[in-house]
Amino acid sequence: MYSVAVIENDERAAAELVRMIEASSLASRLMFAGMRHVTSTASGASSAAADAPGSETSVRVESGPIPGGGSASDAALLRVTDLPDILFVDVKLDHGANGIELIHRLIPAAAPVQVIYVSAYLEYAPAAYHTRHTWFLSKPVDPAELDAALTRAVAALDAERSEPLLVHQGSALVRIAPHQVRYVESDRRKVRIHERDRVIETYARISDLEARLPKQFARCHKSFLVNLAFVSELHGRELILASGERLPVSQRCRKSLADRLVAFIGRSL
Repeated sequence: MYSVAVIENDERAAAELVRMIEASSLASRLMFAGMRHVTSTASGASSAAADAPGSETSVRVESGPIPGGGSASDAALLRVTDLPDILFVDVKLDHGANGIELIHRLIPAAAPVQVIYVSAYLEYAPAAYHTRHTWFLSKPVDPAELDAALTRAVAALDAERSEPLLVHQGSALVRIAPHQVRYVESDRRKVRIHERDRVIETYARISDLEARLPKQFARCHKSFLVNLAFVSELHGRELILASGERLPVSQRCRKSLADRLVAFIGRSL
């Protein structure tokens, strides 16, 4: 699953874009918990509304200068503390802010973020090519174009996560090939990576490994991450691998695991 966020100064436009993403052919591959729109408030106004419970889907931008000499547009992205996998950015924001300049200033060129610009002003398109981005969508957004942009972004993320990983094992650096990994289990501060013919133990969080592994890895339990390519059977609260190994399936994970397994195999009877 890949996380998505939206930086948009028009709440209705942000909501419409979210609706279109939810209706796209890639919706099952995306998480919407990080969806945000940019709103503008008067300088010096109380921030209580922005910090209130349930307001995490909004990014609040002050109209005046922010501490440290940054601009209001900087504040928009700085409030997005965890960069998403896919970021939709409106090019023309409030107070003369420019989404392309925002990306150029605040997101490192090597950051694994798929940036998709959205704008009704096509004259900004040439400037977009001075930043690393996936697509430039014109408003009103065409569903087919949105699907094409998301397809390219997801393909790039899939390719990136399929690349070998390096993990520390004691004083050594060990190369991990994701397609060789059967499952990963967490034990307190350590994880054990079970490959076909070896087990690598390292200090890491299972959630960090989950974020770096390709789409065929799914959580079956809070302490287990399984490679769906090695799954033979999902039976009740147990997952049986082709090797005969059995992994626990938590009630919380079972439905999403079953959905992911069907999507991975491509069909069910």
